[in-house]
Amino acid sequence: MTHYDGWSLLLQIWDTVSKPQALKDTPLSEFFYVEVIALSSYEEKEEQFKEQVAQLRKRFFHSIAPGGLAGDRRGVVPGSGFCFSAQKIWEVIRENKDLDLPAQKVMVATVRCEEIANEKLSGLACDKDLMALENAVQAGPVSGFGKQISSILETYLSA
Repeated sequence: MTHYDGWSLLLQIWDTVSKPQALKDTPLSEFFYVEVIALSSYEEKEEQFKEQVAQLRKRFFHSIAPGGLAGDRRGVVPGSGFCFSAQKIWEVIRENKDLDLPAQKVMVATVRCEEIANEKLSGLACDKDLMALENAVQAGPVSGFGKQISSILETYLSA
């Protein structure tokens, strides 16, 4: 399958995804950054393959940094945090009845959400289990990685 065929197929799938009416014609690129990475053959160029995998691992590891897989998206609320973010925004708006301008409400809500996110992030950055998992990942694939990282994230996202 050529790059064009793969992209066309991806766009066809996107077109079939059910979206709210207001977002019906929104392109895939508004929501996702799609990039195809070709790796060297492990059997033919093992060292080059390992180097490329290491570079890709770094991009995953630093995915929100500039040049990472998500690009520089520090100001964007990730999908996993949307519910929490929306609840906090609504809470701030309800508690600050004297705020009449939508821009002020958004600004106050954004600042408060960033404060909460920074608190959560600093706790997460110091988490002993996360540090141990990071060290293990640097050495190679980790069995049960998804469950381990989900457990660690759940601790900080649910509190």
